[in-house]
Amino acid sequence: MVFLGYGAAGLGADIEAAPANIQSAIFLKTLALNKNIAGGGDVTLVVIKSKEFAEAMKPAIGRTIGTSKLATILTVEEVPTDKPAKLTVIYLGDAAKLEACTKYCRQYKVASITGIPELVKKGITLTVGVLDKKPKIVLNLASTKEEGIEWDPQILKVASTIE
Repeated sequence: MVFLGYGAAGLGADIEAAPANIQSAIFLKTLALNKNIAGGGDVTLVVIKSKEFAEAMKPAIGRTIGTSKLATILTVEEVPTDKPAKLTVIYLGDAAKLEACTKYCRQYKVASITGIPELVKKGITLTVGVLDKKPKIVLNLASTKEEGIEWDPQILKVASTIE
């Protein structure tokens, strides 16, 4: 198990954004480790300001995430204000929406993910980036608690963590 921080090692500056197709494949696998999502039912993914990521995810509609399935992908420009019945995950593609996104996700206990690696140390729960030409998953443990997410312990074998 590897625990990496953003401080002395400078990890935050070293992780680059992963291509959308890499993000989509890895997020599908890691979200299956989120017990809140993987427990059954239809999953709606709300993608805020990232058409590229939404397009990369579209072929996954109907795929399973644990015992759930990805049913809907909504591409929006703003953070939602009301929680739709099926909303399970928000992907943030615009750093300018960070405060509104984290507030919303914590209020409604919605999982937050992003392809902008530096946002995970600012409150988004999960990111996929690239470090030394390899995919890198980073999990924010404090955000996990605030969003009410229960992870399968296997996540700690594939993700680096920060507090």
